[in-house]
Amino acid sequence: MERGYRRRGFRPPTRQAMRRRLAPRESQPQLFVALSGKGLLLRYDLATAARELTVPFDAEGVSALAIGSAAQGPLYALSGGSNRRGGEVYAIDTQKLAKTGVSASIGWGQGVGKIRAAANNSVVVGDGMSFVPVGGKLLSYQTDPNSTGALFPSADGTLIFGATGTWTPEMKPKDQADRNAQAICIPSVEGHYYLRAHMDQHLPSEPMQLSFSLCVQGETRPLFKLPNIVLPLVQDDFGNSPLYALDKNVFLIPAAKVLAILGPPGGELTLHPFDFDAELEKSGIDYLFVSSAPPTVARLGKLYEYSLTVRSRKGGLKFKLDSGPPGMTLFADGKLRWPVPVKQQEVDIPVVLSIMDSAGQKIFQTFTITVAELAEQAAAAQAAAARVAEAQADQATQPSANLSTTKTATAGQALATAQAAAQTNPFQPAGPVIHGLGPKTSRVWKDSSGKFSVEARFVEVYQDKVTLRKTNGQLIEVPIERLNAADRALARDFARRSE
Repeated sequence: MERGYRRRGFRPPTRQAMRRRLAPRESQPQLFVALSGKGLLLRYDLATAARELTVPFDAEGVSALAIGSAAQGPLYALSGGSNRRGGEVYAIDTQKLAKTGVSASIGWGQGVGKIRAAANNSVVVGDGMSFVPVGGKLLSYQTDPNSTGALFPSADGTLIFGATGTWTPEMKPKDQADRNAQAICIPSVEGHYYLRAHMDQHLPSEPMQLSFSLCVQGETRPLFKLPNIVLPLVQDDFGNSPLYALDKNVFLIPAAKVLAILGPPGGELTLHPFDFDAELEKSGIDYLFVSSAPPTVARLGKLYEYSLTVRSRKGGLKFKLDSGPPGMTLFADGKLRWPVPVKQQEVDIPVVLSIMDSAGQKIFQTFTITVAELAEQAAAAQAAAARVAEAQADQATQPSANLSTTKTATAGQALATAQAAAQTNPFQPAGPVIHGLGPKTSRVWKDSSGKFSVEARFVEVYQDKVTLRKTNGQLIEVPIERLNAADRALARDFARRSE
């Protein structure tokens, strides 16, 4: 049996995925369970303990489920992949509990162990691998799992933490740590903090004694250290250390100013309160980071609003909208507003914001806003196109000699119905198209000196070079480090989100 779970106040099962469905007024915690022996996939409402939906499902071989704790979907399933005999990670629609057709294969000789999803579902990770949803596909990236240890994605999906350092969603190394250090990094449930857990020497049969250091993403120097904590967890019968499943027992919740420690099943829940703000001020670190997460869904004809919360020791913050749709405004107080046009056509709109403090430090926040109605239209159009293709395939494979007139008419009617459905909703997005910015349109790209610029549209990023197509059709390659900071951030965002 494989379970998917989302709620921090309950004891998580050994295999879990966590999810909160965004409802108009109230979030609703849900539990997903895959019964491989019975071929069923179930969804429960944890608020009422009621089973909401049960569907037949080919759950054979499903070894893990994962979903972001703040995501609407999809649910990701791992089939195989734990014994180096290959496997697959695929997406499941959380409303219908059906495969979406989006998947990524795991090659023979590879093994990802378990999978974990970032809170916003922007990346799914396993041992030495990451899976990034991009333009209706699930792209996979790989590195040596022996060099990473267990991997844990940050809440916003921009960093992947391991025992020996941090990686990008594309599994490119960033900050590397001492491989011999007995430590593991656990990202906070939300925000930009993480815990570095150090394990003291102990016998395999003895409970672990851990010391925790609180850090800010991008910094290796700890803000402060917590008192030693003893976890009543020991190695299992196969010699697997519970250190590599520590995210099932340790939850750092900055908004609640608490560190929650869960013991084994039937054990205790211990809360360790502390004041993040006060400790941050005492740390002495010249910090600058965004602690807020933007809304990622907008609606036609409505006002999209987002208020940035930025933590800075130096102060004197200046905000700038580097990239965004026409009509979007970023005010001096960090409030972002965008009256979404009723006739908006693009589904996904990337936004790049830059923040500078009085000392000249500069950071960026990049995210994508999805227009809900257009995304729903796109999904309906894709479903209609799939029905057309299925009806055409059925009609083509029916042998005319043995086919009754009634059966032929039925197939023809099905095809006509599917084609009519597709025509009533002809919206067919061809990957992410950004209003005035995306891969299908041109923009002005500038170098780091500000002296040179070119009008071109983005094509790809490959081996640290950005390929651009100029307005005359000529392709040019520019080392990504030669672009200014905002354009580098935008190019990397396009590379992750565009086909």
